[in-house]
Amino acid sequence: MSNNNDAKDTYASWLESLKPGDKVVVKRFNYGHSSISLDVVDRVTRTQILLKSSGRRFRRTTGNLISSDHWGRSVRIVQPTDEILQKIKEAKLRGYVLRFFDDKKNLGLLTFEEVQKICEIIDAAKNKNKDGEAA
Repeated sequence: MSNNNDAKDTYASWLESLKPGDKVVVKRFNYGHSSISLDVVDRVTRTQILLKSSGRRFRRTTGNLISSDHWGRSVRIVQPTDEILQKIKEAKLRGYVLRFFDDKKNLGLLTFEEVQKICEIIDAAKNKNKDGEAA
């Protein structure tokens, strides 16, 4: 029980210490799925933390989104850890690759050798999945 209180105290201290320019992670929970994005604190008041790019407002005491609907409870800010920042970077890179291949014209930009290497990487990833490893 003490560990839980320590974590709450640490989180509350982090929220209290936030100032303009600090990076935060916005975490959204939806039906067993979560998404994360990076944002920057724009302004801090006695009761609120306002973010720069999204314009969203969060409670300074809980880190929860200030919202008029019931979904506000499912969005909160968390401290950016190396693990979370790595997940954000991976998601951006995967999105970049997906968008590139979504436009069929981009395939013409690649040489035969590059396409061949990509196919080898895809085959290796498929084989990992068949062997029960994570891709």
